[in-house]
Amino acid sequence: MKKIMGIITIGAVIVGIMILKNKTKSEWKNYQKIKYAIEGKEYNLLIADTQEKQKKGLMYVTSLENYDGMIFTYSQPQSLSFWNKNTLVDLDLYWIVNDKVVGKAELPSIQKSKDTVTVTSPKEVDKVVEIFGK
Repeated sequence: MKKIMGIITIGAVIVGIMILKNKTKSEWKNYQKIKYAIEGKEYNLLIADTQEKQKKGLMYVTSLENYDGMIFTYSQPQSLSFWNKNTLVDLDLYWIVNDKVVGKAELPSIQKSKDTVTVTSPKEVDKVVEIFGK
């Protein structure tokens, strides 16, 4: 009986992981994509161009198949802050205005920092790029 319950539990975990993976992949279908060069390197990015997408960002994400990160776009330059609440990977943030990098910050995963970390743009920016840290 224990053996059967163990097999059922393992099967349920595998099915759950498969469903979660497929949900994550299909979730990105609603995002526009862009190739964007930063400091001479080209990145494949998802575009967070709505408040809902910007609010969620890369929270709860552990990997992005075929993408390096996310770009957040704003209609007007503004001072912005990003935090690592529910962020499961280390991120490199690039603060950008008029397609020029004006600052860079590292945002550790919540597991690494053990507490919420907030980073603020060094000046008003119209784009922020989050790249999966190395």
